Amino acid sequence: ILSDLVSLVLKDVEKTLIDALKSKETAFLTPVDNKQAGISQNRRVMQPRKLKIAGDYCLLVGCVTDAKKYYREALEPAKQNGDWVWAGGIMEGKAACHMLERAGEKVAMDCLKEALRFYRKVQGLQRLRVSAALKIAGLCVSLALRGD
Repeated sequence: ILSDLVSLVLKDVEKTLIDALKSKETAFLTPVDNKQAGISQNRRVMQPRKLKIAGDYCLLVGCVTDAKKYYREALEPAKQNGDWVWAGGIMEGKAACHMLERAGEKVAMDCLKEALRFYRKVQGLQRLRVSAALKIAGLCVSLALRGD
């Protein structure tokens, strides 16, 4: 019975995600975006954001390979658009993928450092910067305790 419930939930999440990715009305915005008029209608900006969200959902349901694919597709367009908040989020997602693979702690560290560099490009992101810095510090401690 539990597996049937999980299956139904995952199917619903998948349908919701697919509908959101296909929709022209779906806009993924941040507080920074409030200053930029018309950004929700800009397909060039929204497409990498939608791919990042798809990667997040894949990560949530344990599909690391799919998540990495979505993050890879989203990163370059986000950087080209100067969408640094979302590029940083993509790098944090990539770091989580590497951590789940158990062999990529040092690669995850590089991803988190890159996220921090992206966050520094935008004014008013102190919380994101502190969050990324704490993740890096925690990973450093973990690696030091293991002797890596």
